[in-house]
Amino acid sequence: MLKKIKDFTVNLITYHYVRPIKNSKYPNIKGLDIKEFKNQIDNFQKQYNVISEHDFINILKSKKIPKKPSILLTFDDGYKDHYKYVLPYLVKKKITASFYPPY
Repeated sequence: MLKKIKDFTVNLITYHYVRPIKNSKYPNIKGLDIKEFKNQIDNFQKQYNVISEHDFINILKSKKIPKKPSILLTFDDGYKDHYKYVLPYLVKKKITASFYPPY
């Protein structure tokens, strides 16, 4: 269950493992099933302004507080699951997110 995000805030939502988990080779892995991820994204779009990293930087520079609670989605470690499962859904929903693969 997601906690209510306060008004006039920008929150960073960070994901690690997002993939189909239940019937996978590793069903006990700690991660978020893709179905639950999609549900979260749908709820985020209904309740919050999902912003890009560029938007976030502009908020920081301008010091203007958004009029609607906002979130920035981030994904760490650059797993192929992000490319295979997450990215197509974000594109479909017209959502920008930040991906941080290691180099």
